[in-house]
Amino acid sequence: MSQKFSIVEDHRLFAQALAGLIVQVGDYVLHDIYSDSETAKRELLAHPPDLVFLDLVMPDGNGLDLLVQLREAEFQVPVIVVSMLKDSLVISKAMDAGAMGFIPKNTDFEELEQAMAAVLSGKVYLSTSLQQEIQQLSEHHNADWESRNLDEKVNQLSKRELEIVKLVAHGYTNAEIGEQLFLSSLTVKTHRHNILKKLGLRNSAALVKLATELGWI
Repeated sequence: MSQKFSIVEDHRLFAQALAGLIVQVGDYVLHDIYSDSETAKRELLAHPPDLVFLDLVMPDGNGLDLLVQLREAEFQVPVIVVSMLKDSLVISKAMDAGAMGFIPKNTDFEELEQAMAAVLSGKVYLSTSLQQEIQQLSEHHNADWESRNLDEKVNQLSKRELEIVKLVAHGYTNAEIGEQLFLSSLTVKTHRHNILKKLGLRNSAALVKLATELGWI
């Protein structure tokens, strides 16, 4: 039996070209193409296909919001993001929001086939080229840490932020940190976001690594 797929993409020509490639992969049939988030949300929930391809840039919002809304509505169909956006933070947000796959718009036929096979079998798929870019970004940050004085970076932090860094390094959760510092969990979360931004770090693991280098653990 043919599997149905839908495409959420406001550039009709690209959507039609993508659909043409998908039907060549195997026994797949185009269910529909949606050019705006609102229509896509309504129709996908009412008439779910077997697979969804989603662009993140839409005229009435962004694909990340749509992903979150679908997840909150307990939408169980796997979604592959097809986007020109390659920022590691965007990729991370998309996967956190419920995407099962992420491939660039200039992907080749072989990778499209691999992505579809992976997500339809319940696996997560991230384009090889994007994995390489994320790795290069990580290496760039590591080199940056080695070349610049750590004291200079730490001096950017406020006294409160330094307290939070040390507590994070010791494994405390946002709620536990909030209890110790008399702050709400949301305030602690905001502080942690600002700390990572100031220091140019991608995640809490890198923050713990820095704290270790400074002898705080």
